[in-house]
Amino acid sequence: MKDHVLTATGQVERPNDGKVADNGFFIINDWLFDDGATSVAYAFNDKGEKIFKKRLKANLLNNEISSTGHFAIFKTCNSNTNDNSVLVLCDLTSGRMIWKKYFGFQNPDSYSIVDNQFIKLHYKDKQTIVLNWDCKHVSYENNAS
Repeated sequence: MKDHVLTATGQVERPNDGKVADNGFFIINDWLFDDGATSVAYAFNDKGEKIFKKRLKANLLNNEISSTGHFAIFKTCNSNTNDNSVLVLCDLTSGRMIWKKYFGFQNPDSYSIVDNQFIKLHYKDKQTIVLNWDCKHVSYENNAS
């Protein structure tokens, strides 16, 4: 929707965790209707055109898109595949995956992305963990009460 006008329609099998950036780009986790632990990470531009698609051999747990809409992350659940507990960072301006890395942290309640700098892991009852752009822990932040 833009200015209260529907600008795009589409369909994925089992859409979950949709999020929209300030530029109108949006992401969706598709949990699929199959017997295995597979899912698809999607990103679309403000016209509803698919700009990123990554099929994963694990269920998607959650995701986040930066406020600018330039970057997104997708986190998988545990599985017995190479996609076990990975975090995928993608560049939505190019439509490419930047990296896919094993995620060795407790699953956060939410994320925030500071473009080209940090990924923050937010927890309800713990300090925020700050990761650099290569997914390495660099600091903690106290959560406001």
